[in-house]
Amino acid sequence: MVTAGGLVFISGAEDKKVWAFDAKTGKMVWEYILPAANNANVCSYQINGKQYVALSVGGTKVNPSGSVMAFALPNK
Repeated sequence: MVTAGGLVFISGAEDKKVWAFDAKTGKMVWEYILPAANNANVCSYQINGKQYVALSVGGTKVNPSGSVMAFALPNK
């Protein structure tokens, strides 16, 4: 997923990570280790002018049904 601000979010690998890259330079600007593998595309939404990215994370022994995780993007 690419944001209007030029961030490219990638996830879905078995390594349990989500990354953000600068669309112009290709440089990784952020990564986060998830509690389980991601099993869907990253999506974006906005509430009261604040933008978020969210993704579905698979289940674990502690949380077998999985979860949805959301991250707030920094304000410009």
